[in-house]
Amino acid sequence: MIGLSACAGVPPRYDSVIGMTLLDATPLLPGDLSTYDLSTPLLDVEPSYDGGEPAGRWVIVAQCPDINAGAIGIVPIDDYAGDIKTTAEGQGWNYTLLECAE
Repeated sequence: MIGLSACAGVPPRYDSVIGMTLLDATPLLPGDLSTYDLSTPLLDVEPSYDGGEPAGRWVIVAQCPDINAGAIGIVPIDDYAGDIKTTAEGQGWNYTLLECAE
């Protein structure tokens, strides 16, 4: 029997936090990430995230494949459904983050 274990200190894959709330994902992410409210490009509504709202109200829909690249994208949890959810969990909305293009 072969046992596998994860090494502490290894950053999670970017897709491991897609679909998680900011509250749940924060311990898994580096502290110096930029957080973008993607409400305008994805939902066609004004962004409302100001960093002071409850982290459990926001779902991560984009993150650069390199977790240390410096950015995640979020939408309100109430809007995490339909095409937004399907795309986030499939190919992702990563192209909306400038840091991912670098």
